[in-house]
Amino acid sequence: MSYKKDLKPYVKGELNFVTALVAFIRISGFRAIILFRMSNRNYTRGNYIRAAMLTRLIRFTCNIDIEATAQIGCGTRMPHPFSIIIGGNAKIGDNCTIMQCVTIGGNQGKIKDGITQPQIGDGVFLGPGAKLLGPVMIGDNAKIGANSVVIKDVPPGALAVGVPAIIKQRVGR
Repeated sequence: MSYKKDLKPYVKGELNFVTALVAFIRISGFRAIILFRMSNRNYTRGNYIRAAMLTRLIRFTCNIDIEATAQIGCGTRMPHPFSIIIGGNAKIGDNCTIMQCVTIGGNQGKIKDGITQPQIGDGVFLGPGAKLLGPVMIGDNAKIGANSVVIKDVPPGALAVGVPAIIKQRVGR
């Protein structure tokens, strides 16, 4: 996987090594994604100590808790990446936006079809403070409102808001 796909949401203009280095130093969301990619790669190759060290580095430098076993698609953007938690079995699609204080994690051992944590489609927007708990499926291009608690599936293109989250709108209606 190329760093350019992860860099593109953060930088306008030419994507090269210098641009990536400056973005890595200045933009904590990009830094967290790159360090996560390194951690994930080390974990899949059996370098568990290195993977654990990299996840601690992400926590220390970016204040984000991303497990090395999570799956995060290309182009995921974290514009204000503070207090974000992503569980180890979570799956996030391509080109998603994750705002600050978002939790993507399990719900006390609930299992649905062998899944324990949220599965998020492509192009999903997760508003500030959103909580996705348990084995929920979030459809492509869905939007989760600020401070919403999602404990049920959200269809593609839907807007989910509230505690617990309810579907307020669907695209195409």
